[in-house]
Amino acid sequence: MGLAEIGSVLAGAVGLVVSLAWIAALLRRRLTWVRVRGTVTSVKDRSGSDGKTETVVRYQYVDTEGTQHRGTDSAIFRRPRKGTEMDVRYDPYRPEISEPVSGDLGMSLLVAAGGVFALGLCAGGLGLL
Repeated sequence: MGLAEIGSVLAGAVGLVVSLAWIAALLRRRLTWVRVRGTVTSVKDRSGSDGKTETVVRYQYVDTEGTQHRGTDSAIFRRPRKGTEMDVRYDPYRPEISEPVSGDLGMSLLVAAGGVFALGLCAGGLGLL
């Protein structure tokens, strides 16, 4: 096995481990975090130093103890409107930590595709393809 093949196997293995770790973290949040309804409080575009525009979504939600919290997210797949409701998931031990639920499917598909690509790199490096 040459140096190029070893590099492919290592790159694929790292990519596969990162993909699996991300999926495991998502599953842990889905199983242990609390899901509530939140409300979009603002939607603004922000220009980065690289010239790209990012849509920043701010939202609020109330935890099961009745305390109101605020969160921020980037709108990657769709741009919500101010005042619309959205599903939010928060950590029951640290309710100020939250994430919108809507992007799970798209991001999971993206990470899964990366994992398949990494597996292909490993298999190619090992001469299995």
